[in-house]
Amino acid sequence: YRSDHEGERRSRHLHSVEPLDSAASAQPGVGPKCLNGDYMPINCTPLSMSVFKRMTHWLLGMPVASASTKKDGSLFLELGELDRVLLSGASSRPLMGEAAILMEWTWRAQNRRRILFGSESSDRQIKKGLADLQKRTVTSISCAGEIPELLITLSGGVTIHSFFAFQGNPHWVLMTHEKGWIWVNDGRLVHALMLRISAIPATRFGRLPATV
Repeated sequence: YRSDHEGERRSRHLHSVEPLDSAASAQPGVGPKCLNGDYMPINCTPLSMSVFKRMTHWLLGMPVASASTKKDGSLFLELGELDRVLLSGASSRPLMGEAAILMEWTWRAQNRRRILFGSESSDRQIKKGLADLQKRTVTSISCAGEIPELLITLSGGVTIHSFFAFQGNPHWVLMTHEKGWIWVNDGRLVHALMLRISAIPATRFGRLPATV
């Protein structure tokens, strides 16, 4: 049994996904497609897995400060200490963590024996599962697969696993204020500092990185 709301969420998955143009997204000035082109990458470079591990090591031990989903089922995790941040174009100072992770559309939480809940679970199961995530800390960050999907392992052996089931690149992004963003472009990991270029009021991670 699935509620009408859950059916609508699934319908949005199937009808809102556009083919990703990897050739276009590889051009300078085009950021992760899942963020609607509101950001411009600066010094975008490919990452090896060893460099990825070094760049994300500082996140280990951080608590999951906030775990939430969008109407389309996308998962958003805030890591570290929450602080009120002044963003360009924003009328208020939203609470934001030291880093954030976005997994769009399809993802799941699992332990060593079974899937606990995921993007297609009932609203009640997702709400209960997200509350449980906020009691945990990050113990490992890794990628899996020839086209990298993101795995966030938390204390107690729970792993959050992105898995994009549509054409194009995986739709996940690891975001920080000062150390840049990591995502997948043309089937490989890339990193860049990000500058917000849209006139739309910023809501998340719209500050110019301090190293720019």
